[in-house]
Amino acid sequence: MDRKLDKSGRLSIHQVEIIFLLIIGLAISSILLIQSGIFARNDKNFQGSLIINEYVTSNYNTWRDENWNSPDWIELYNSGNTAIWLGDIYISDDAETPEKALLPAYTLAPGEYFLVLASGKTSDNENNFHVPFKLGQGDLHISLTRNQTPLDIQEIEILPTDISKGRLENGEWEYFATPTPLSKNDTPSSNSKDITPVWSKEKTIIISEYMTNNVYTFLDKNGRANDWVELYNTSDLPVNIGTIFLSDNLNVQNKFKLPDYEMQPKEYLIISLSSRGDTSDKFTAPFSLGGNDSHIVISDNSGYAIDMLDIYDLPEGVSAGQNGDGLFVFYAVPTPGQVNSKKISTTMDITAERNPESGILISEFMSNNRYGILDAYGKSSDWIEIYNPTDTDVSLKGFALSDDAAAPLKWLFPESAVLPAGEYLVVFASGNDEVINGEYH
Repeated sequence: MDRKLDKSGRLSIHQVEIIFLLIIGLAISSILLIQSGIFARNDKNFQGSLIINEYVTSNYNTWRDENWNSPDWIELYNSGNTAIWLGDIYISDDAETPEKALLPAYTLAPGEYFLVLASGKTSDNENNFHVPFKLGQGDLHISLTRNQTPLDIQEIEILPTDISKGRLENGEWEYFATPTPLSKNDTPSSNSKDITPVWSKEKTIIISEYMTNNVYTFLDKNGRANDWVELYNTSDLPVNIGTIFLSDNLNVQNKFKLPDYEMQPKEYLIISLSSRGDTSDKFTAPFSLGGNDSHIVISDNSGYAIDMLDIYDLPEGVSAGQNGDGLFVFYAVPTPGQVNSKKISTTMDITAERNPESGILISEFMSNNRYGILDAYGKSSDWIEIYNPTDTDVSLKGFALSDDAAAPLKWLFPESAVLPAGEYLVVFASGNDEVINGEYH
């Protein structure tokens, strides 16, 4: 500006007025910039990295909540390098009411996703955060605000069922036939929402084997021979199974949520099934496989069936599952927690066989001892001799002896019992339950 001085060398009143107006204008501009979010900061962290990343307005198969309902959802993402505190940020579907729902007291790590369920309810449990609005007709925007300062605002539109709209890495928005809640938007995208939903999830965890009439193959921590299901991680990477559900009912797929546990590559995991409702062990589901069950199924949070096997009322000691080629077969030699036996049958009309890998044999017994060996009490008790024919010591933890096939767990070996390689062990059927002078009764 060409400033002209009056004769006294001072600015004229008109010039002072212009400068004053310029200063006021700059102040107002700064306020507008702050309100627009350009300079918006949280006392804890800068919030500019929290973005709306993906949403679904008509959910059916893409996510299931704790009641197995399928609400609409909004995915948030921390795209920055520092953690973000969510506890003072509001989310809304109405620009006139930007503080409809306060996000939970949670710190979102860099690169972490957070799912908001637009169910119309207010509930915050361990796995699902609900807000009291739904995404529907009349909604124009989704907004994130703090102290009435916008952090992110996105226009929304009504989408076909199970189609999402999400942000690409370059910031552009497109449509996804395979939505990806809580993960990167890396499935094929389209610039049109007129697409068909696609479910192409990789089957990483499978149901490898199960047993409906277990009497001796696997004992739970309480020594009970429950039904069981064996899961297997087919991948070369660890997989956390904490978002997977196990059920024997296709209409109620969320009967049992698997524990927060990381299955290692190629690991086998046994889930014990107890109709007694005993869930003291996190790997025990509160149901058993009965005559009315038709399928055993594992599903993800969306209700998508990851794997499923038909259920048969199997003969005692026989299991069923998938062989190495993925074919459904029956096993006379169940192998809980191990690679499935190569000895298979396409029919369940087979007789259970002892697992040769257990190593232990009943080599001899006496049921009417009168003049044979005496026990530590000096009595001629009946006895059973077991033998370890292998070249390695075998722990007898979990092994049991019985004279009744209907009650195979009459007597459990002590947890510390070990049968050395190539050695024999005599157990006296004296009616006592103790170890005396190294002798088992």
